[in-house]
Amino acid sequence: MDISIIIVNYNVKYFLENVIHSIFSRDDDLKVEVWVVDNNSSDGSLKMLATKFPSIKVIANLENVGFSKANNQAIRKATGKYTLILNPDTVLQKNTLRICYDFLEQNQDCGALGVKMIDGSGNFLPESKRGNPTLSATLFKTLGIQNLFPKSSFFNGYYLGHLPIDKEHEIDILTGAFMFCPTKLLQGLGGFDERFFMYGEDIDLSYRIQLGGHKLYYLPHSTIIHYKGESTKKNSIQYTLVFHQAMLLFIEKHFSGKQLKWYRWGLKWAIYAKALFSETVRLLKSSYRFLLDFLIIYTVLNVFKQFWATTYFKDSSYYESVIYDNYLAPVYVLIWVLGLRWSGAQDDKSTLLSAVYGIFWSSVFIFAGYGLLPELMRSSRAVLVGTALVSVLVLLLCRKLVSATFDKKWTFNPNEILRVITVGSAVECEVVKKVYDENNSVVNVVGWVNSLAEHEQNGSLGSIDDLEDIVSMHNIDEIIMCGKDVSTTTVMKWMTFFNKKLTIRIMPADSWTIIGSPSKNSSGELYTIEMKFSILESSKIRSKKMFDILTSLGLILTFPILFWKLNNPIQRFKESIMVLMGKKSWIGFSPAITKKYELPTIKEGIFLPKKNIPSPSNENFIKQVYFQYAKNYSVSMDWNSLIRQIWK
Repeated sequence: MDISIIIVNYNVKYFLENVIHSIFSRDDDLKVEVWVVDNNSSDGSLKMLATKFPSIKVIANLENVGFSKANNQAIRKATGKYTLILNPDTVLQKNTLRICYDFLEQNQDCGALGVKMIDGSGNFLPESKRGNPTLSATLFKTLGIQNLFPKSSFFNGYYLGHLPIDKEHEIDILTGAFMFCPTKLLQGLGGFDERFFMYGEDIDLSYRIQLGGHKLYYLPHSTIIHYKGESTKKNSIQYTLVFHQAMLLFIEKHFSGKQLKWYRWGLKWAIYAKALFSETVRLLKSSYRFLLDFLIIYTVLNVFKQFWATTYFKDSSYYESVIYDNYLAPVYVLIWVLGLRWSGAQDDKSTLLSAVYGIFWSSVFIFAGYGLLPELMRSSRAVLVGTALVSVLVLLLCRKLVSATFDKKWTFNPNEILRVITVGSAVECEVVKKVYDENNSVVNVVGWVNSLAEHEQNGSLGSIDDLEDIVSMHNIDEIIMCGKDVSTTTVMKWMTFFNKKLTIRIMPADSWTIIGSPSKNSSGELYTIEMKFSILESSKIRSKKMFDILTSLGLILTFPILFWKLNNPIQRFKESIMVLMGKKSWIGFSPAITKKYELPTIKEGIFLPKKNIPSPSNENFIKQVYFQYAKNYSVSMDWNSLIRQIWK
């Protein structure tokens, strides 16, 4: 056996399918075995492998054992002369394995090598070549200083920014996304250190390979796509802390004395600074829309209050009240903004109708409570009505301003339709169109481009050689490449050419799935004809969360009254607290049920969906009930299930 390829998979079925297709579509005569180690995926990955790739060797773990341990399970069984550690969210060129194999054959001092990696937009990924994690390099990376000096050997020593990306180099560290090594060397080192659960294991292995007198190389002669890049949550505090633990483990393993002391001290404070900065950025990103809407409506309320007092009551101080200004006004505004949040008006590309809907129902809620207030605390109903009406108009104008400046996705114009073209054969391009249609995607498939160089008069817009002109002429936003007709080399060529100007996605051969990712910092996206679950829609997620909150509050507040009506009332009270805190949902699936029936992953429920299930042994009926719940979810389903299971 020439090469053993090892892929660790965890709930990325469609990307896994894509990378395996790229492996099997290569144009060399190398003998290759593929190992997939599945870390207890619940997305049907194992079923897909058994159906589409029965020749692949699979290790199915019953729990997520981490990246290092999973790889080692296959490394010990690998029979190839060389072993490739490969991420599932990658795509290989047809000549990638041949180039790597020949290089190691000709360079016996090479202990491992990596290749040029690009993200889903064709941008070079700096983790393709890395330097040793010295104290200064690690601090500059952790603090983000390296981004200010991308070409500096001193400030960007972590990613070797001074080395040209199109030339072969000897480097210090390889990424675990693509690591090509002699199998005997890898097995002799014991594979990855299993103390590293995630992050740092590739740094440690690279360092140990060099300590043994072997060299590491970066080869730009072949390019692969790595959709998710280094991480999809680089700016999260969780990533920062996990990376911190991995680096501490690394330095404690390989350094000692004063060097270790200073390394730990410097890294510790860098991590604190990075964590504080990351958490601040995260909070601002997650809440700025909410805060901006609050500021807008609060301003409208005060302006309209002053306007009404001056024009209607002829007294500019008519509404001046400490209670109103300091308590009632902020509460009114908070209710309106929560209504906007609930209706989806703060989502990407929401509709103006969602804003009207949110303002209307929150206004209904405000007026319902308005009548219960003492006379002295009531303001004018006209001010509330006027604020609600004017706020919709002001929100529309502000959305246009924000979307035109710094947040293009936050707009009340969701009907801006993407213009898409497909590249491939007429048959495959028709499949792409059907995938979009089945997913109710708002796109305009302008036409298809013949993947052959020769232009055929059969309804296509032209040949792939004319792609640049076709994109310009038809103002295209997105290109779908059919993997059955277009080579990965060609896909990468056009990704690099168009770069950030538009998005390029791939539909793998013999698949009904379109995958892609616009950058290394965003998770991969996909469209698929397979089962679509409404419970995963953002509006349904909000409704379900609101149901959990309101029912939990209701049960807690009325507990003394309902005590005699509830099954196991003390337990119900504890569960209400748990749901209110967001730890569980009233109705949902357990992880075991999710995996067993290949259901969408949602928050674990106190109770399972229930619909007069006649017998626990009727597996098909139970599966159908769960699937219908996920596919056609509505709040009424949760209400009916909850009442059946908590009421005497």
